[in-house]
Amino acid sequence: MAGPSVAKNWSKIKNQVLHAQKNSKFTLKEVCIIGVSKLQNEDVIEEGLRSGVCHLGENYVQELVKKMDTFANQKVVWHMIGPLQSNKAKLVVGRVEMIHTLDRESLAQTISNLALQKNIKQEVFIQVNIANEDSKSGISVKEVAGFAKKIKGLEGLDIVGLMTMPPFVSNAENSRPYFSKLREIRDELNANIFLDKKLEYLSMGTSQDFEVAIDEGATHIRVGSTLFGERTK
Repeated sequence: MAGPSVAKNWSKIKNQVLHAQKNSKFTLKEVCIIGVSKLQNEDVIEEGLRSGVCHLGENYVQELVKKMDTFANQKVVWHMIGPLQSNKAKLVVGRVEMIHTLDRESLAQTISNLALQKNIKQEVFIQVNIANEDSKSGISVKEVAGFAKKIKGLEGLDIVGLMTMPPFVSNAENSRPYFSKLREIRDELNANIFLDKKLEYLSMGTSQDFEVAIDEGATHIRVGSTLFGERTK
């Protein structure tokens, strides 16, 4: 049965997170566990919500909007964690708590304009392509500072941190250098650019390596298959 499995998975993940957080010298605040509900059926997601999951992340805008409507009566905090096209930003801005994938100036301007139209500030993460992979979105490491300077003044944005997706690894420890590097980049940006309002968060770590990510200072992790099981669609 999906229900007991999801509840058991959630309990295990929470314990792993608490243990990793306790042993990390960087993570001081509560770690936000985002359940990646991409391509999961509604029954499995419902079981997750009943088990205590309250943050859900989606990769595709159309699927996100559909699920937001489906679970409109539930207390869900939504996150956009996949690539976002500027022409679909209007479906997301003001409806999700955080957009984790800001990776270009034109998108930043679009999000800011839409947020101002709604009299809000949209919380966003700058996505960093930490390993410079062609298959991944994100700003290159060498361009992050310049990008941050350009978008820092956009009134509709609340830039809260950095996000990365390192290369897939079979050994979680192999992700550590990438997580450590993202933390270092954030600290450098705070020292040189974000002087008034510091970047607080690091969105990094997935099912394969979230404990290592927390050890390196992650504040937001994204877990899919380890929580909901293998995708059913």
